[in-house]
Amino acid sequence: MSQAGSIRQRDGYWILRYRVTRPELRCKVCGQLPTRHSRAGHSFDGETKLVRVQLLKKLGKVEDCDKRLKKIAPAYIREEAARVIGPVTKSTIPPERNITVGEFVETVYFPHLEAEGMKPSTIAGYRARWNSQLKSRIANKRLREFDSTEADELFRDIARSNPGMTRSTLRHFKSLLSGAYRLAIVRKYVSGFVDENQKIHGNPMRESSIPHSAPEGNGTYVYSADDVVSMIGLLPEPAKTAVAIAGFTGLRCCEIFALRWEDLQGSELKVERAVWNGKVGTLKTQASRAPVPVIEPLQRRLAEYRWKCGDPQEGFMFPTSNRTPIDQTNLVDRIILPTLNVCLYCGKNEEDHLISNKDGHEYERDPRRPKWRAWHAFRRGLATTLHASGEADKTIQAILRHANVNTTQQCYIKAVPENSTRAMLKFGALIADKMLTEFATA
Repeated sequence: MSQAGSIRQRDGYWILRYRVTRPELRCKVCGQLPTRHSRAGHSFDGETKLVRVQLLKKLGKVEDCDKRLKKIAPAYIREEAARVIGPVTKSTIPPERNITVGEFVETVYFPHLEAEGMKPSTIAGYRARWNSQLKSRIANKRLREFDSTEADELFRDIARSNPGMTRSTLRHFKSLLSGAYRLAIVRKYVSGFVDENQKIHGNPMRESSIPHSAPEGNGTYVYSADDVVSMIGLLPEPAKTAVAIAGFTGLRCCEIFALRWEDLQGSELKVERAVWNGKVGTLKTQASRAPVPVIEPLQRRLAEYRWKCGDPQEGFMFPTSNRTPIDQTNLVDRIILPTLNVCLYCGKNEEDHLISNKDGHEYERDPRRPKWRAWHAFRRGLATTLHASGEADKTIQAILRHANVNTTQQCYIKAVPENSTRAMLKFGALIADKMLTEFATA
């Protein structure tokens, strides 16, 4: 291998050893990671730094015929090593080559996002979009030859093949390709020009459009205060407290399951880290790193949950047996859904009802229990409830820790029919008073 890594035999396996630079959250005092800080003897005070770390990767078993090889791995092992190291090393494809869209996206664009420190969850979402609809359609097209006409037809083809796909989802595909072409222009893989406003053009996504025939989405769901209270009353621990935090603070689920007991300081929760796929990392934005107020009902719930956990003073609030953060998907699948999705007639959850099939009736979900709408519905619900109660949008922005108030207004504050009816009745009463006044003076 080159300077990027080396391959050696160890314990019957070919092991790749290489180094990467990545952002990590570490304690300012001792330099430990959050997952290894429980015995440090002091509170965790974290900061994010770019660090050079060594990684090991098993590439495959050492076959009997290869045991005599010590330093030179067989060809298929070297190919696997190149596949692993490729995304973390800088692309060596020269801009002069007229490469395909697929080559650029997978060997230049995605590694660029990783090198820039973009959240792994965000990159995973980009990769899922690329693999689901875009890769099979345009991966083999030449990067410089893919124009606005083809881009326009691309989105129409996706919409025709997926009649239920919303305009919002199509915009996500367009945004992904637009970002890739912006980088291609900057890196000189694609020619561009700068106008008098210093804007770079040459991006085929700029002139393409989303077909109007694609349906608009049904909108995102918001949990009301009644939904939150009902769910807290139904769920067992630790889902009960996790839902209470989501409903009463508006934290993202990746932030909730990264909380530590040291973060609870009186009437505030310090938000300093996030967890995704079991890995603790940095927050989404700098604005996210801010204390969140803890209202009195949540303080009581946290105190009761802490007592049931044995009154811990440090460590993750929602730990596994290995003291790592609990997986939120497992919590939903194993506790929340079986509790909320029960039969109206016999009270059994859906899975048990289908397995037994001896109750003499078809499964019908109990409509009195709130439906599970994912964690973000709590965040939108808090914003909507605060807005309906008269709180200023800038105040709601601060509570949700958005970098821009437009995000709060456009994506989180939702229209509620009851509020609209109440507003129109109030407006009608005002108009009636004015009309009576005018008639009286006429």
